[in-house]
Amino acid sequence: MLHDDAELQDPIIAEAEAQLNDSCTTWTARINQLTSKVKNVDWEHSIPCFAWQPQSVMQKTLENATQHCRTTSGRISMRKHLKTRTPALRVTRLAEKVSADFVDSSVLSVNGGQTGAQMFYGCDSHMINAFGVHSKSEFPDVLMDFLIERGAPHALMSDSANEEASAEVKRICRKFQMKQRCSEPYKQNQNRAEREIQNLKRDLIKVLD
Repeated sequence: MLHDDAELQDPIIAEAEAQLNDSCTTWTARINQLTSKVKNVDWEHSIPCFAWQPQSVMQKTLENATQHCRTTSGRISMRKHLKTRTPALRVTRLAEKVSADFVDSSVLSVNGGQTGAQMFYGCDSHMINAFGVHSKSEFPDVLMDFLIERGAPHALMSDSANEEASAEVKRICRKFQMKQRCSEPYKQNQNRAEREIQNLKRDLIKVLD
């Protein structure tokens, strides 16, 4: 009907545009009113969050720095949390560097049929952790298992293998704030897990003998 009658087309479209503009103006005014409304802040409760500074210092800080005080939800982020919102603080932290390397085997594992193991060696504690895997591509999942069971080190040392320097591993290191270090080509001695794996193999052969 609008396409056939040009006389009705302009007034109807103009009326629809006017209603849309009025709605946008109304909602914009409501949002501005909510965001600019001064919240009733419990200053006595917020004193520990500002290192016991005077109220004037807290007010100036909220006015100039902290914008979360103006959120429409009315909930200020400065409150006690039973669980931190930072993933790096949700796991146990290891105050050492951990080296990782892969061990291949020609014999299937009795428990699960794995064909290899991913080794993690603590450079200070000399702790060795082995996780059975079916392929090298399982390194990101094994790394997450190590972080859950043992904790997150401040640095992860490995060689330049594709699976150990992949984008998924880098994402995990960023999430849990771990430095990622890789040994230089043909410099296996830089990865201390290489030497410890040889010692572990020698001791295992002695035990089997």
